[in-house]
Amino acid sequence: MDQDLFHIFMDFIYNFFENIILLQNLVPTVCLSAAIGYIFYWIFMKDYNFAEDFAAHGFEHLDKNGLTKDANKSSNSYKTYKINQLMKRRKIGNIPPHYPTGWFSILDSDSLKSGEVKEINVLGENLVAWRGMESDQVHVADAYCPHNGAHLGVGGTVRGDCIQCPFHHWRYRGGDGKLVEIPYAERKGAFSIHLKMWESMEANGNIYIWHDSDEKKSSWSIDIVPYIQNKRWKSCGKTEFEIACHIQEIIENGADIAHLDPLHGYSFSLGGWNILKTIYEAEWSQADKETMGGHVAVAKVGTDICFFNRWKFFRTDLTMYIIGPGIVQFNFDTMFGSGVMIQATTPIEPLLCLIRHQFYVSNIFLRPLGKLLLYLDKNQIAADISVWNRKQFLNKPRLAREDKFIPLFRRWYGQFYPERSLPNGNIQDKRSDF
Repeated sequence: MDQDLFHIFMDFIYNFFENIILLQNLVPTVCLSAAIGYIFYWIFMKDYNFAEDFAAHGFEHLDKNGLTKDANKSSNSYKTYKINQLMKRRKIGNIPPHYPTGWFSILDSDSLKSGEVKEINVLGENLVAWRGMESDQVHVADAYCPHNGAHLGVGGTVRGDCIQCPFHHWRYRGGDGKLVEIPYAERKGAFSIHLKMWESMEANGNIYIWHDSDEKKSSWSIDIVPYIQNKRWKSCGKTEFEIACHIQEIIENGADIAHLDPLHGYSFSLGGWNILKTIYEAEWSQADKETMGGHVAVAKVGTDICFFNRWKFFRTDLTMYIIGPGIVQFNFDTMFGSGVMIQATTPIEPLLCLIRHQFYVSNIFLRPLGKLLLYLDKNQIAADISVWNRKQFLNKPRLAREDKFIPLFRRWYGQFYPERSLPNGNIQDKRSDF
């Protein structure tokens, strides 16, 4: 009996230590598997997202000059003060009308869920956007209730496809903005009051509204990229930047070929030898009106990596479709698949724009490349923003012969300015502080 108990006890001890040994081997295996799984998720599944306000670029010298070091002020508050002073003293030039005519992105589609309401401030307007619970359609309207001025984007709720005011629960129908219900009114049925609606559409991962200072309806629409619209292509993420300039400055970049090498070029020299250098070839033209419409232009950029100024390798070709005053579609092809980047630029207020880049690739294995390109693009556009934030708009620039695409671009872009527009006046006093 005692011998049986001894064997049982020894079996227990043996199994106990055997399990500990297995556990010791299992823990590193589990940790390693978890680490590999997370790395795989981060590389292939997780989006790369990044956002910056306009003060991040063009004001770096404030720190270098020691202007933020003050005994009586915190460095951040004093830098903010200096940025505001510089922006107010900036000579903006004779700028075109602030808000061209065309489609402008107000949100990315995934950020507005069914039954959700969002406050929107773009194009100098206060708007409200909501997605209907029945139709799943997006509706955009003026933010203020015609009844007594409550902001529908602050506390407003979705009822079916209608938006309900938080103040008195008046309901307005999506689509035409018609008032359909006053809960405490004795009279039921038809009402003559309407909420002002904005023409909107969803395309290629964005929600757009049509803006026209002359209040005309849209004269063209945005072509759908099917593999983005049906979500067969994979999103790699997005970057967003605030930029303190007129929207034309940003879109004109595609026609300003001469800036590519000074601002975005790369070279490596050693001992007087130019070992590595990027070489750009680019052109800009208006697209064929018959096939694509007069609102589209095309820019093509070819980049070569050059060794010792002689041997070229790793050429990339990029085609950009400039669609109206604020949309650019970048198409690229590789041996592994294809991709598209959508650039949506929207004026928020005079001399303040928001630019959003969204990257899509044809298969999951291209996502690491897409995320890398988004990261590199973030660093490239930072150089542009440093210039845009501090430059003056010249309506009659002194151009070299090689700047031939800029006049062509400006003649084409001029079609998007309204026939009837108010003078810009001195907007420096209207510019909100950072």
